[in-house]
Amino acid sequence: MTDSSPTPASRPDEASATAKTLPPRKGHFWRWLAAGLLALVALLLLAAGTAWVWAGRDTALSSTLELAQRWLPAGQTLEVRGVRGSLHQGGQIAWLRWQGPALAVEAHDIALRWQLAPLWQQRQVQIEQLHIARLDISQTPEPDKPPPQPLQQLLLPVSVALGFQVDQISWRKGPTSVQASALAGHYGYDGSSHQLKVERLSLAQGQYSAQAHLQAQAPMALDVQVQGQVQTTLPKATQPLLAQAQARMQGTLAGAGARLSLQASLRPQAQDSTTAAEMMMGAELAAQLAPWAAQPLQQVQADVRALNLAALWPQAPATALHGQLQLHPDSDPNNVGWKVDVQLRNDAPGPWDRQHLPFSQLNAQAHYDGQQWHLPQALLQ
Repeated sequence: MTDSSPTPASRPDEASATAKTLPPRKGHFWRWLAAGLLALVALLLLAAGTAWVWAGRDTALSSTLELAQRWLPAGQTLEVRGVRGSLHQGGQIAWLRWQGPALAVEAHDIALRWQLAPLWQQRQVQIEQLHIARLDISQTPEPDKPPPQPLQQLLLPVSVALGFQVDQISWRKGPTSVQASALAGHYGYDGSSHQLKVERLSLAQGQYSAQAHLQAQAPMALDVQVQGQVQTTLPKATQPLLAQAQARMQGTLAGAGARLSLQASLRPQAQDSTTAAEMMMGAELAAQLAPWAAQPLQQVQADVRALNLAALWPQAPATALHGQLQLHPDSDPNNVGWKVDVQLRNDAPGPWDRQHLPFSQLNAQAHYDGQQWHLPQALLQ
């Protein structure tokens, strides 16, 4: 009788066939990996969408400022009130105060308008409007503070386009205070240079505009130009006199050897009623500066004719100065003092407490050692 059962030799073939029908384990791994990546992308998109929606809420600006308050460095504080707006387009802040170890900045009635999309698309902070009704800056003198280290570059991580407007400005440092108004302009940074354009600024009896360009990397070439119109008054004049002011500063800021030169002038603007005596009014100033030196003022030469200081600076006395002033540093490089030669005539003398200078003639040679003045020779009338 013949046995019809399969022989043992046929079993490996059947095992091989069975093995071929099983799915490979690597296929499972790649499918799970793809599914995981898709889930992660979907989660990130969902988070981004949620963040975008949250950033568009009218409370997003307030929440962001509250977060910033917690992450400020030690010694700095930030207080805000009346915040409303989103991170998409900006908002309003009724009051903001930032304070550091030696500086406090307080802003009232801030209006912000910006576009958030350029930050992600072009790496640009685009603030179309920054309007501040009143800005108060208070600086505490720091006599023991070490001098600042020379700059080598001034780079920002993103480009910037900022339009700004400040209605009233108050700056105070110790007993000195300055008020200005109607500031408006634009600041820009493109990765290679900083540009500032001041369209208008009211200071004392003058109206000014300015342009500045600063190279972001060494040698940090700087070019600043200022133009203005100043209203001044001459002694015995029946009406104010308009004068044109111009100034230009050029040089470099990088490194300890940085040097800047300044040229400035004030000349009367010819009008039908301007007299010959009024046309003689004017001033010229030339100065050399070393911004990182212990004594930044290296040399000053000024020539003035019927100059009224009150027309240029809010806290200055009313004057009518004629003459020359020369200032240069002490010949000893270890000293930070100045030597000054002055020959001035003042045609509008008066009491100091009435914002005048109490002399009509001053001829002097003076020395300032960094702490006090010395007058080895002086003639005051």
